Amino acid sequence: MNIQDWIVRALPLHMRCHTIELHGYKVNSTEVLAPAQVIEVPLNEASRPFLRLANHQAQVLIDSLWECGVRPTEGTAGAMAATQHHLKDMQELVFKERHHA
Repeated sequence: MNIQDWIVRALPLHMRCHTIELHGYKVNSTEVLAPAQVIEVPLNEASRPFLRLANHQAQVLIDSLWECGVRPTEGTAGAMAATQHHLKDMQELVFKERHHA
């Protein structure tokens, strides 16, 4: 199976109960990903991934999760807000230096 031919998207099941379904389908095909199975493995055995995505496929999934209302945890969003605030401060500083020069 060539994973490059597949798309995985998040779709809201019910917005009131905040439930999201993941759907996987093959481009230009009637094939879809079936539900994952839960199996037992020996304690020392490494588990295999149940899904492997290329970067662009992960981006599609993340974008669709965003469309469903899922956002990064506060730590991640807070770090971005701090970076944006710092950038604004730096832009104001540079603008003032150019204006007074």
